[in-house]
Amino acid sequence: MQEEFTKEKNWIFRLPDSTASEPAVRAIADALGIPPIVAKLLYCRGYETPETARGFLAMESELLCDPFLMKDADPAARRILRAVENGERITVFGDYDVDGVTAVSTLYLYLRSVGADVGYYIPNRATDGYGVSNGALDGIFADGTKLIVTVDTGITAINEVEYAREHGVDFVVTDHHECHTELPHCPTVNPHRPDCPYPFKELSGVGVVFKLITAAEEIRTGEPRATVAARLFSSYADLVAIGTIADVMPVTGENRIIVSYGLHMMERPARVGLVALMDAAAAPTDAKHPEKRRKKPKITSSYIGYTLAPRINAAGRIMSASMAVELFLAEDYHKAYAIAEELCDANRRRQAEENKIIKEAYAAIEGDPKLKNEDPVIVLHADSWHHGVIGIVASRITERYCRPS
Repeated sequence: MQEEFTKEKNWIFRLPDSTASEPAVRAIADALGIPPIVAKLLYCRGYETPETARGFLAMESELLCDPFLMKDADPAARRILRAVENGERITVFGDYDVDGVTAVSTLYLYLRSVGADVGYYIPNRATDGYGVSNGALDGIFADGTKLIVTVDTGITAINEVEYAREHGVDFVVTDHHECHTELPHCPTVNPHRPDCPYPFKELSGVGVVFKLITAAEEIRTGEPRATVAARLFSSYADLVAIGTIADVMPVTGENRIIVSYGLHMMERPARVGLVALMDAAAAPTDAKHPEKRRKKPKITSSYIGYTLAPRINAAGRIMSASMAVELFLAEDYHKAYAIAEELCDANRRRQAEENKIIKEAYAAIEGDPKLKNEDPVIVLHADSWHHGVIGIVASRITERYCRPS
């Protein structure tokens, strides 16, 4: 049975029919004024018309989809704006990963900018578990909250939304995860809803939040969409790009536009917390050689994915994700840098814990021939393994042994 668990990658090459593709490739090259080889590459990647190829290359905010095509975006935005106008307390409820942290930060900052009475809540991975729970809601009710807006979570919180309603608290759910037919009984914004006509389904949680605040700002100001999108991009594109990249969303369609703007914005970052995190990540880790500061990084998706995102994620894995939110909300550099240093330290602890668990897991697998060679699923357990790290370890086991774990 060992032969079934191959470690070889089985590549599938997309080779277009040369006869059928030649006119389309020529049309793309002529319309966009690009070399035929580039046009053919675009064609092979699924951009088979001048219009789709132009959209891929242009990356203009005007090419973003109408936010009101997102099912329930209009009632969700209007309920939020009504809460702002009436001075109702709003709590943003988010997930503890990077997508959730950036989504909470983006919505919180936007609501604060329009004068909302707003707070936020992120569950503790170790004590609260994942998602919305009645226990978490009880604490939120206590501070006088009248509207809860979930970000990057909540699509399955049917009973919890009803529980809140019984306590006189409204809900707006925003999420991007796959969903069932039955949805929470409240405005629910998720491109994966079966009845949602929104054309681009691959938004991150913070991407969905960006579409919601775009809709809200259009309603609030009455300004043209292009004007609103440009202003919101200048304020939040860095956060939206970080969440999109960290959640490993495909960099196509709207995500490509978002990431392009965000990377450009991060080349000259204005957000104090982001500057502090980039500085802390570049600081020397060897106290004996403080001169060995890392070079100024090139701002790329890889830099976000492999340098910044793990440090932001470490807050939710090792400590509290709220610390990462506070980093992005910080207005004082010294305060922000102190938080960033804690995140870097948490990431080092996460790495050490991860390496320890991986060694133990590999030893257990290698010492059990049946588990190593025959079992279709690898199942391991140890009471000492940190819950915030075992997901990463499971991914590495799956990558090494080519089986679910």
